[in-house]
Amino acid sequence: VKKGQKNLMLIPIAFVNDHIETLHELDIEYAQDIGKEVGAERIGRCAAPNCDPTFIECLADIVSTHLKTGETVKPQMLMTCPMCTEQTCKNAKMWWAKATGYLDSQQKKAKATSS
Repeated sequence: VKKGQKNLMLIPIAFVNDHIETLHELDIEYAQDIGKEVGAERIGRCAAPNCDPTFIECLADIVSTHLKTGETVKPQMLMTCPMCTEQTCKNAKMWWAKATGYLDSQQKKAKATSS
């Protein structure tokens, strides 16, 4: 707004569906409250993918690929952020590793290579 842009568009790239918390935060807290505060004339929001057919096809393809390859979880999902010190985050990652069987499979691989 300081640079003369009075009409803004929010693009919630971190959300795959619209839900009340997101809509309230973006449409009311940002678009209305902060918009008035900074002098924006209009703030719009792009819809999340929700049930868009292309988005659903992409999700189905990911699931199908995982089922065909036997991959239960991507290793990146189990990584913590660099410099993360939150024990709850580490506990959640360890839970996923156990729940998906990833931890067991990695331990079996390690035993097989050390034998």
